[in-house]
Amino acid sequence: MSLKANLNLSGPGPRPGPGPLQKLMTWAAVAWLLFVPSTAALAHGVEITSGTSQAAWIRAGYAGGEPMAFAKARVLDPQGQTYQVGNADALGRFAWLPDRPGQWQVAVEDGMGHRGELTINADQAGSPQQAQAADDMHDIPQLYRVVWGLSLIFWLSGLSFWWRGRRRRVHPGSRK
Repeated sequence: MSLKANLNLSGPGPRPGPGPLQKLMTWAAVAWLLFVPSTAALAHGVEITSGTSQAAWIRAGYAGGEPMAFAKARVLDPQGQTYQVGNADALGRFAWLPDRPGQWQVAVEDGMGHRGELTINADQAGSPQQAQAADDMHDIPQLYRVVWGLSLIFWLSGLSFWWRGRRRRVHPGSRK
């Protein structure tokens, strides 16, 4: 009898691959991350304010308070036709003169995914009276958005550590 036969140097054997449930859960997580439609809660925060004077005006800025400098603005008249297209100034301001009463819609976007919309009601004389923001992020406090973002980062980090750690399992009966 040889020494090699007595020592049993074969080891624990090959490690089995992931089971069908693990593969299904992995593909489900990947599909969820890739195909979940974006919602307003995931959109970039844009805040738009408006005011009344001789003209209708807006000021567009990011949720942190920085102005949307030189963002593209599009004004639609009460019939939904394009009335004016232009760029905001360096402070995110844009103004126009409504020529008829009704609800005027303004859309502002910076070309990098930040977009906001606003509806302004003009009275009989054509002067704007009130504005209503169409941005859903405006109602969510910034603290909640920060906590949601951090929890997403921690969840993805935990998933990454789990994925790496599952390969380092020690089989029973083997030494480190």
